Amino acid sequence: MVLTTYAGKYRFEEEIANGGCGTVFLGVHTTAGKPVAIKLEATHPSHHSSHPSPLKTESKIYKSLSGGTGVPWLIWSGRQGDYNVMVTDLLGPSLEDLFKMCNRHFSMKTVLLLADQLISRIEFVHTNHIVHRDVKPANFVMSVATESSCNCAPMTPISVAPSPSASSTSLPEPSTSTSASSSTKATLSVPTPSASKSSPPCPHHPLVHIIDFGLAKKYRDSVTMTHIPFNRHPHGLHGVGTSLFASINTHLGIEVSRRDDLESLAYMLVYFLRGTLPWRKLRAPSQLPSSMLNEISDTEDRRDAEERYNPVSATWDLIRDSKLEYESTLTNGLPEEFDILYTYARNLEFDDLPDYEGLRNCFRGLAERLGIEYDGVFDWSVEGPAGEEGKAKGAKGSPGVDKGKGSVNGKANLATKKMKRGRQCLACEARAQARLERAK
Repeated sequence: MVLTTYAGKYRFEEEIANGGCGTVFLGVHTTAGKPVAIKLEATHPSHHSSHPSPLKTESKIYKSLSGGTGVPWLIWSGRQGDYNVMVTDLLGPSLEDLFKMCNRHFSMKTVLLLADQLISRIEFVHTNHIVHRDVKPANFVMSVATESSCNCAPMTPISVAPSPSASSTSLPEPSTSTSASSSTKATLSVPTPSASKSSPPCPHHPLVHIIDFGLAKKYRDSVTMTHIPFNRHPHGLHGVGTSLFASINTHLGIEVSRRDDLESLAYMLVYFLRGTLPWRKLRAPSQLPSSMLNEISDTEDRRDAEERYNPVSATWDLIRDSKLEYESTLTNGLPEEFDILYTYARNLEFDDLPDYEGLRNCFRGLAERLGIEYDGVFDWSVEGPAGEEGKAKGAKGSPGVDKGKGSVNGKANLATKKMKRGRQCLACEARAQARLERAK
């Protein structure tokens, strides 16, 4: 593809991401020098009113969410030549990139700081009648905190004590199993003092942004508020998203709703704490196994079976079976609040309104018990032994990184080169240095 200028003023620099919903390039404003993200999608004859362009649909969603906290600004969208184009703000590294740079492990503090913002991002999208349908670490990117000092008081976590009068539609009390909710809104019946309201994020703290609405879909009419009808594929064919974090209902071919985004979030948080998921490395063979072929005696049936075999669908089936197998033990060994989120999401009905505030308060209660402050200091932003050079502010190769200038929105870029001794983790080195200093 010939690199060119789009919208008359945005020039290509290099490719930074590639996926099923388009290719993302690093771009720059030819006059102001501002870095941007440019997403391209080749036009196709099948793109018409009944099958619109995914990138055009994504652009409309960005417009509808414009101005929301944690949503990148849509700068320009349209068609140029053989491509549909969308230009958005360029942000920092994704949570997946940062997770890899921290040796595939986040501390409990970082997970709780992320959980609070992630629930809010998902709530905002749902409030605007949209389900994301592809909640995963790669689709959340970080902004970079300003260099101004933060003078705000730390947000005091709220202790959550379920009321004795909690109904059957409440969030499950710790160590309590609940049945599926059939109400319109599954709420947490607890006293809600004014302090428990979600505070606006401090402008000096790094902010989580939600991106990539290529698979997003409206789940209700924005005027009548009518929810889409329950639907299931007649043959149980898996739905959309990423198999590693897709909900079990999605694997079963059931239409995605708000509950499924929350279930995917639960998988994300477990992934961050454990460093993996039980089904992470499951892959189906590229061809139908000979053991299955030998069970088919007829030659023609065997040929048909080989033609019908799809390794991608087979992988989805393997992961589905693993998720069902580990459903009751997935959160074993973790604080019970993570089981509450997972169980709650699994027990929601198709059209239930989740209790987002109750979920936030649940994790804030855990933070209070552990003495964790919501101060915006994540694992990757810990000052390492090298001083300023040890501050993790970005990740090379991730959408939102200004590689040409070696910065992320003008901030110091995270050192991402693999050392001869292995991957470098600044947070781990900072903790090791602190232990050495205490020992001295």
